[in-house]
Amino acid sequence: MSLLQKALDAYAALTRRVEHLEHDKVAQALEIIKLKKRVKKLER
Repeated sequence: MSLLQKALDAYAALTRRVEHLEHDKVAQALEIIKLKKRVKKLER
């Protein structure tokens, strides 16, 4: 396996990790919004 191929494989793996992290961040933000809404409802 060439050095270039190893670099490309590493780049692809890191790109996938970043995409998953971005997805998780959005999912967490939505969950936080839902929880804040529940808290406000319970505080009434």
